[in-house]
Amino acid sequence: MDKPASEPINPPRYKVRVFFRRLFSSIVLWTVVLSAMFSGHKLLSNYVFIVIMVVLAWMGLTEFYDMALKRDLVCFRNWGIFGGIMLMVGTFLHFSGKLGIWETPSRVNDFETSFLIVFVL
Repeated sequence: MDKPASEPINPPRYKVRVFFRRLFSSIVLWTVVLSAMFSGHKLLSNYVFIVIMVVLAWMGLTEFYDMALKRDLVCFRNWGIFGGIMLMVGTFLHFSGKLGIWETPSRVNDFETSFLIVFVL
């Protein structure tokens, strides 16, 4: 049978361009991460880590909420992105001891659970 006319055909050039774009971004990301990890400055490595994680979380949450909106699902896109990023930053600050409470790792779990309870309600 013949292919339906509605199916998009991806020419090989497009796939090669996407491959090299992803390869380049991967090399850049790994270069930044490894440079920060082995720089010898704990402050630099911590903040490079949190910046990369926040950017990746923001992009992932944006894509998630865009897919939800395409399916006509009711969602609070901006609040969801804000809450996800704040949960990540708060957990990082709490776990690194910047918030002043870092006696045991279970305190981080208490923080995350409390944040989710307050934010969801």
